[in-house]
Amino acid sequence: MKVLPIHERHLRAEAFVPPKGKDIAMEASKALKLKHPSFEVAMKSQYVKHGFLPLPKHFTRKYLRGMFNYVTLKLSDEREWEIKCIFGEGRCRFSQGWSEVMRETNMKEGDLCVFELIKKNAGVFRVYVCHELED
Repeated sequence: MKVLPIHERHLRAEAFVPPKGKDIAMEASKALKLKHPSFEVAMKSQYVKHGFLPLPKHFTRKYLRGMFNYVTLKLSDEREWEIKCIFGEGRCRFSQGWSEVMRETNMKEGDLCVFELIKKNAGVFRVYVCHELED
């Protein structure tokens, strides 16, 4: 998974390399002035096809640690979804409910999602979807 947390971007020696055509989406994600812990995920075909999303291991260990069975994902238009979290081997992935989020936001392979943990104790994320522009 190609992930680069916004708050650690300057600490990484190996930068996130976006797929072709992702430059605009990446610039949009950098323009967000986020105040809370966050991470980015470039949507891969298996996430779209199989309806799950693995979260970065470092983020899971630092902020989630198996605390939640479900988290809430909110968009800027205030739509929200309850998403089931599956934990194992220090990792977490979004499962039940994630397919609905992808469908309702018209998410596709190549899109970039930014997840900001806005309520740490309640497991609430603000989600920003940057759609890949067609060439």
